[in-house]
Amino acid sequence: MLKLLLVLLCIYLLIRMFTRNMVATSFSEMQRKMQEEMKRRAQQGRAHNPEGHVSVNGQPKQKSGGNSGEYVDYEEIK
Repeated sequence: MLKLLLVLLCIYLLIRMFTRNMVATSFSEMQRKMQEEMKRRAQQGRAHNPEGHVSVNGQPKQKSGGNSGEYVDYEEIK
């Protein structure tokens, strides 16, 4: 019985060490990929629009319904 508990404890510790290393490796790789993507997007954004340049794309939306009504002056009635 003691042997079984010792073996289970060793297996648990090995699995714990293995998963900890795998998680750390995958997180560092994911972080590196995200940093590369952010650098690429930043460089791409600077190349397309120089600093201070503003461009407006598209046409303004037209109001539908034609007549929006007329203005009526408000008078207080006592």
